[in-house]
Amino acid sequence: MTSSGLQAGADGAIAVIGDMSIHAIPRLYRESQALLTGEQDQTLDLSGVNHADSAGFALLLEWKSWAQRAGHRLDIVNPPSTLLTVARLAGADGLMGWKDIPVKKGATP
Repeated sequence: MTSSGLQAGADGAIAVIGDMSIHAIPRLYRESQALLTGEQDQTLDLSGVNHADSAGFALLLEWKSWAQRAGHRLDIVNPPSTLLTVARLAGADGLMGWKDIPVKKGATP
């Protein structure tokens, strides 16, 4: 299992680092309660994610829901191919704003 966490960037974006699989979700959820406040529009950068599964995607949906209920936007950018594939299989790539992002060949969830 790879370590994981959330990190606030200088540009205001919040970066997810490391693992976004079922074993990392409780820690990411706890950390997100302080960083993803829903008090303003925010950007979540997934470029630092090295492993993700459907549990990670479920957490992303939860975070989107938090922002929506607060009346703010959460843009989730730079998704890894595994999350793009899960989103497409679930028919939620449009909801995530990932409809036009190509999945790299050879990527599997």
